Amino acid sequence: TVVGRDITLEELRHEHQALIIAIGCSRPLTLKIPGAELGGIYDALSFLATIKNNGGVRITDDVVVIGGGDAAMDVARAALRTGANNVRLACLEGRNEIPARSWEVESAQQEGVLIHSGLAPQRFFGNRDGMVVGVEFQRVAYFEKDSDGQIEWTLAEEPESRIKISAHTVIVAIGQSSENPSLYKNLDLLITSRGTLAFDPVSMSCIEPDIFACGDVVSGPATVTESMASGRRAAGSVMSYFAGTDIAQKGYISSEAPLVLSHAIPYLAWNHRWRFIRLMRSSRGIPANRAGTKPPDALTVSRAVPRP
Repeated sequence: TVVGRDITLEELRHEHQALIIAIGCSRPLTLKIPGAELGGIYDALSFLATIKNNGGVRITDDVVVIGGGDAAMDVARAALRTGANNVRLACLEGRNEIPARSWEVESAQQEGVLIHSGLAPQRFFGNRDGMVVGVEFQRVAYFEKDSDGQIEWTLAEEPESRIKISAHTVIVAIGQSSENPSLYKNLDLLITSRGTLAFDPVSMSCIEPDIFACGDVVSGPATVTESMASGRRAAGSVMSYFAGTDIAQKGYISSEAPLVLSHAIPYLAWNHRWRFIRLMRSSRGIPANRAGTKPPDALTVSRAVPRP
């Protein structure tokens, strides 16, 4: 049974007493630049799946990987192991800002991956057969990532800042998002600008008291361990919901924990933020501020702690 095709989330909700959404982030983010439709351009997940399902696949030409996370390092190393002549990895971040874990970067370099930091892809070049033959990049003059993970960058304007790298295979590994928001149709859930579900990290609920979410669909791409911990909190919250007890009494959070609001709030449209805050406050039995009053300036964020 495929949710969204054979049955809707709304139908599942009506058939059950509670619903946990844990669909992950399986949609690869794409580059909307000229030449993106050329052949020979893959996303990271599809490339890894092809290698796994077709063990005999070999790449004997030059490869460019775009991205700087763990997945980018994985596909770069995988491309080398399948026979690539050379693999170059280009990312927006500076060398000290690459988001991949340090040991992933070191392992990739030890295997022969060439890392080019501070480059932003501008367009793909193709041949007469519609296949990619290279990528044009432009150097990044300024790069910054804020505490919410949002990035800003400025491109260098000098003519020599443009660089062309030849490649007959390009792998785009710039992240993933959750399924199409239309999947949540008629559920009145809030979607952040990152495509994740807005949620309360204590109760793991998505505004509606009987709908919970966990894993990458609320956090964005994370590790298996983090998703498992998130799933455990969601399961505990459902049990508390069925029993009509406070989650704090179950040992998943400190009983003295303050009001916790989702870290997704900064990604919500301004007209949704105060609505989300009011709903979270009311779900805790905390009176919402009267209409017209200013929302709180500071939001306290606390981490859930495991049950002793």
